[in-house]
Amino acid sequence: MINIPSELKKAIEADDLVLFIGAGLSWDLKNTDNESLEGWGKMVKSITSHLITEGYITDELKQICDALEPIETLKILEKKGISKREIGGFVKHYFTLRGRNNFSFHKKLFSLSTKIITTNYDKAFEKAIPGLQEIKAYKGKDYELNRVKKDSIFLFKLHGCIDGIDSMVLFPSDYDGLYDDKGREAEHALHTLRILISNKTFLFIGTGLGEPQINGIFKEINRIQGIYDQKHYIITDKPLENSLNFLTSIKVASYKEIPKVIDQLLEIKQVAEAEKSPQEKMLSEQLKESEKEIDSLTKKLSKVQNENERQQLLLEREANNHFNIGVKHHLAGDYLNASKEYKAATELKFKFYEAYYNWGVALSSLAQTKSGIEAEALYIESFEKYHQATRSKPDYHEAYNNWGAALIYLAKTKSGIEAEALYNESFEKYYQATRSKPDYHEAYYNWGVALSDLAQTKSGSEAEVLYNESFEKYHQATRSKPDYHEAYNNWGNALCGLARAKSGSETEALYNAAFGKYHQAIQSKPDNHDAYYNWGVALSDLAQTKSGIEAEALYIAAFGKYHQAIQLKPDDHKAYNNWGNALFGLAQAKSGLEAEELYNAAFEKYHQATRSKPDYHEAYYNWGLALCGLARAKSDSEAEALYNESFEKYHQATQSKPDYHEAYNNWGVALSDLAQTKSGIEAEALYNAAFGKYHQAIQVKPDDHKAYNNWGNALFGLAQAKSGLEAEKLYNAAFEKYHQATRSKPDYHEAYNNWGVALSDLAQTKSGIEAEALYNESFEKYHQAIQVKPDFYEAYYIWGNDLSLLAQTKSGIEAEKLYNESFEKYNQATQIKPDFYEAYYNWGIALSNFAQTKSGIEAEKLYNESFDKYQQAVQIKPDFYEAYYNWGFALSNLAQTKSSIEAERLYKDAFGKYYQATQIRPDDYEAYYNWGVALTKLAQTKSGSEAEKLYTKAFEKYQQAVKNGGSSYNLACLYAIRNKKEEALKYLERSLSRNEVSVKFVEKDKDWDGLRGDSDFKRILSNMKG
Repeated sequence: MINIPSELKKAIEADDLVLFIGAGLSWDLKNTDNESLEGWGKMVKSITSHLITEGYITDELKQICDALEPIETLKILEKKGISKREIGGFVKHYFTLRGRNNFSFHKKLFSLSTKIITTNYDKAFEKAIPGLQEIKAYKGKDYELNRVKKDSIFLFKLHGCIDGIDSMVLFPSDYDGLYDDKGREAEHALHTLRILISNKTFLFIGTGLGEPQINGIFKEINRIQGIYDQKHYIITDKPLENSLNFLTSIKVASYKEIPKVIDQLLEIKQVAEAEKSPQEKMLSEQLKESEKEIDSLTKKLSKVQNENERQQLLLEREANNHFNIGVKHHLAGDYLNASKEYKAATELKFKFYEAYYNWGVALSSLAQTKSGIEAEALYIESFEKYHQATRSKPDYHEAYNNWGAALIYLAKTKSGIEAEALYNESFEKYYQATRSKPDYHEAYYNWGVALSDLAQTKSGSEAEVLYNESFEKYHQATRSKPDYHEAYNNWGNALCGLARAKSGSETEALYNAAFGKYHQAIQSKPDNHDAYYNWGVALSDLAQTKSGIEAEALYIAAFGKYHQAIQLKPDDHKAYNNWGNALFGLAQAKSGLEAEELYNAAFEKYHQATRSKPDYHEAYYNWGLALCGLARAKSDSEAEALYNESFEKYHQATQSKPDYHEAYNNWGVALSDLAQTKSGIEAEALYNAAFGKYHQAIQVKPDDHKAYNNWGNALFGLAQAKSGLEAEKLYNAAFEKYHQATRSKPDYHEAYNNWGVALSDLAQTKSGIEAEALYNESFEKYHQAIQVKPDFYEAYYIWGNDLSLLAQTKSGIEAEKLYNESFEKYNQATQIKPDFYEAYYNWGIALSNFAQTKSGIEAEKLYNESFDKYQQAVQIKPDFYEAYYNWGFALSNLAQTKSSIEAERLYKDAFGKYYQATQIRPDDYEAYYNWGVALTKLAQTKSGSEAEKLYTKAFEKYQQAVKNGGSSYNLACLYAIRNKKEEALKYLERSLSRNEVSVKFVEKDKDWDGLRGDSDFKRILSNMKG
């Protein structure tokens, strides 16, 4: 495979390539005498042989000529007075080709480019492509030369043709005359060449290097390239001399490789053609047809004598000329000038429906480059043109289809009723298009896309009806065109759109149906990277509704689809970005090294996305989110480094898109998250920076409910680090942000929930009526959250926690009522989410706390209920340390209300729970500490060696608690009870010095009654008081 320069590739794709064909391509062609043409040398020798036969030169002169270069021979002959008149007949006969030549390569070249220049006199291209015979241009054919300057199809025979002997550039004076601009005809031919050199890309094939007949062209290219810097190429097996450095060589080992190079270039052309939009194809076809029509009208004019008929033909030709120029402007993306030409065409030709249609298309395309009132005015004007086109041609299905498309473009700039009205109007146009042409797959397809787009603006049954209608249109499109890959692809997208609005098995069924459509799209077009990409997105979306192995399998399948999309389109920035998102999604479901590897893989994909598209704000934004995700799994400097890196990504996102409110919002979230890992001034500075980002988000989007909610959360976070009036002021500021969030989005359940949490938190800093009022206000917020989202289990759970907290400040019937309400909230949370272990755990704590306010059978019943809740929590989460610890604590509390065997059984059950807790978290002190307390309590009910064993175990547990960072005080008390003065006073002094207890507390503690009169005990207390 030859490495094709990118500029040459672009020229092929843009249809800006001119093939310059030299004598090498005619080498093997045979004339009517069955002789190969070969090169100039053979032609010149044949001429001298003919001149001898005719008696124009002598044998001696021929011998001299045969020893010279061909151009030198021609120079001698010209000096001898030999002209084209003497040799014209012979040359024409010499270059007349026999019928059995193989012109397949010439046809292939014409497939690569319909713009051909050749220095060859023969008619190989005219034989290969008969249509070129009429339009070929050479010196003296002014009309055809004018057409070369603007037409997309031409054969420019620069050195003339055997059809016009005088046109042939043969003798040195002919070359001088052409390239030195001598004479009007030569000037015109050279001017045409110069225009092409400055505007097109030339590829030289079959031309020698340094041959006289090509040197003049190279000089022109060298001169003009210096002005226009246009790239030109040559296929050659020889290195280029310095004098030809203005050309770029495409190196081959031999000229036999040229066909392979042309095949490679044709592949580029074919891919470009396949990727052309239907509109580009239509315009290209219109251009060819209009040129034929202009030609036909010109021929008619040459034959018509009647003045009225001539006037009519002249007007029609002028109208077609304007239309032709309009199409060229249209293809070049110059919609304004295209519209001017179409306008002129319709003024000259009555009911020129193609011009009205194209005018509508151009106006609609121009509108897409504008915004606001300007765009709307252009769209409305385009509707009028489509109307005129369909009035002139009532069954003009293409016009109805594009009218529908223009209505959709305008609808997308609108909202609400106004947008819906435009969508409905577009549906009417698609209906008229398909009524005019029942198998019009493009209209069915566009109709389906429009229905899907409108569905995305709706919800519930209204959206579902529209999606189902879109499925029907895609079905009709693919029935009319079974290999319609775009329709299958968008059908898949529409199925995904409906799937996102559903849940459970219904969602899964829709996603699976979408996968089927993407599969059909790829079967119809195996290199359809869009279908692979969308399939990957759909798999990722479905994975987010799953968990565990099922989710992982879907994510991995999505990675495969993104990989295939990128194999087909290596610079597909969207595929890299969404691949990163899928890796991020799977990373969130993992932990430890496995998660970190996935996060790092995601970062690499975001890097590739931004390398493919350096201003790709979405990728920078998602990269920032993923960095924060990993940062939350880390601690200290490692976490901080990741957060700081995320800030840089958010910065890059907002640099690329200054109004990117989502990036400002999540930048604020990241700053808030980092602030929570800090304290004091450092934390406050980060919170204040976060407030700044939320402010920027709201400046861009004043109704950004998420930014208000997160700003409230950040104010709440800072309030928790403060106290007194300063804290209260921050809490109230947070409440105001939550209020603004719910005002911007009245159904914003998260904001109501967070508002409730913040009110509850403030309540915990208050007491009495003030605290109760805040708790009740928080309950109202949870109620509002659940009104919006009845399955909002988190709100039920937190509501239950807060009811339990308020209950602890009450007593009697009032407390009981609150506890029972909290149990009801926990029940509702676990009904919605049966595996909600946190809810079972806190339900257990609330039952234990309530049990402590009761006695006898009533208390025991509550304790047993709490044990059941702890059991449910650890069944769901077997490593739930807190549940085992609190279960042990509750068992110990119940044991204290019992006696003898029953108490001992409960204590031993408690020891088992503390054991399980310490197995999960061996370095925690609380379980060891309370285990020691329970052992002490049981020991106090025993005597002798049985008690001694229990005390010894209690010492072990207290010592382990102290070793793990717990208080020394209980260990000191146990030594005091056991009359071990030295150890008791040692640990007491340590505990007092660490402020674990106060002197006043020790003075009242009965555990020290045995040492109350001891001088050392008194001294320690006295010193600590001082």
